[in-house]
Amino acid sequence: MRRSARKYPGLVVQGDHLRVLLDALEEAGSPDGTSEDRAAALGEALASVRDAVRAYERMMAAADRSLPYARGDGARGSHGA
Repeated sequence: MRRSARKYPGLVVQGDHLRVLLDALEEAGSPDGTSEDRAAALGEALASVRDAVRAYERMMAAADRSLPYARGDGARGSHGA
């Protein structure tokens, strides 16, 4: 999905997925529960965001487009996702 004012395309996120991510982050930031519960919730949120970033990078590579950011491994080109 691309907005005319943006140079790079975006990635659609389903509302239910967004809500699950928010719930995990709220649990991770809550003073309630054990540190293990908070760590597990944070791990769930990180995994979700990592999956979305990987999907975005695969989409950009398939379209032969460069990324709008440098990846953690330093790559910025359109491939290597």
